[in-house]
Amino acid sequence: MKLVALDWVVLAAYGAAMLGVGLYFSRRASRSVDDYFLSGRSLPWWIAGTSMIATTFSADTPLLISSIVRTEGVAGNWIWFNFAISHALTTFFLAGLWRRARVVTDVELCERRYSGGPGRALRCFKGAFYAFITNSVVLGWVLLAMATIAQEVLGLPKLTTLAVSIAVTLTYATVAGLWGVAATDLMQFGVAMAGSVILAVAAVQHVGGLSGFAELLPRLMAANGRPAMEIVPGMGQGILGGFLVALAVQWWSWKYSDGGGC
Repeated sequence: MKLVALDWVVLAAYGAAMLGVGLYFSRRASRSVDDYFLSGRSLPWWIAGTSMIATTFSADTPLLISSIVRTEGVAGNWIWFNFAISHALTTFFLAGLWRRARVVTDVELCERRYSGGPGRALRCFKGAFYAFITNSVVLGWVLLAMATIAQEVLGLPKLTTLAVSIAVTLTYATVAGLWGVAATDLMQFGVAMAGSVILAVAAVQHVGGLSGFAELLPRLMAANGRPAMEIVPGMGQGILGGFLVALAVQWWSWKYSDGGGC
């Protein structure tokens, strides 16, 4: 795909909008530590919730979900459907406890919970582990996916995509704190969802509309021997065990099931 002048204008406008939002919230973020890291503990619930969703919506998310449905059917999505249980628990019960604790980070709560030398050691280890190992791995695959998609679809060099994206993101995140991150997440989620809907409509039209899609889907799934549209896998399906594990174990054993990773 060859980019024309209008494409570059749209990309530049998008980047400028992200920077503009960051600069707008920079003064508010500079008031205090709480304002910078916690948006003054006054972030509206709908912005916070959308920001959490947007954080899990990376460049490779539509490709991953499409692959899961293609190979496992809709029921294969229980690998992440199950997190709705822990998210509901966090929203309606644990969020109030986190707010009552008046901590800035989850590792601070770890230190309070276990206290003394062991608590401080756990805080340091957990902070370093997530900062330098877990987050590095996650950022690695997300950035690689974004750069690869930009190269294959738009013809942009990977290093150029990474350099520009990282520069823009670091700028608004650094100057605006959580307010800037949450506000830009809100905008990015809107763009991502709109793009996903447009892509879905285009894909369905490409195979002959809904009627053509309904005819094609069973043939695509026949090779795997799995029903495409069942929400819950049947007794004879290989993913039934995974479904039961996700429903009975994964949602509460996940590191973020308490709302913070402690």
